[in-house]
Amino acid sequence: EDVKYDLWTARRYEVQGKVDGRTTVERATWWLAYGNLYGVVARTSERDYGSRRRCLDAITAGFALGMPAP
Repeated sequence: EDVKYDLWTARRYEVQGKVDGRTTVERATWWLAYGNLYGVVARTSERDYGSRRRCLDAITAGFALGMPAP
């Protein structure tokens, strides 16, 4: 899906599956800025859905791309 990420439009995907019997979710966000490709990938195996969502949101929200220095 297309998402607004910091100052940029980004492409994001999420996948969910089982790893060693535990539900695991991975979220990756990718965007281009000033000719560079940036990405943030988060993975969690928290026990319940709410905890998994909060973990992914905290990781991706904690990353911001500022304007480069002139």
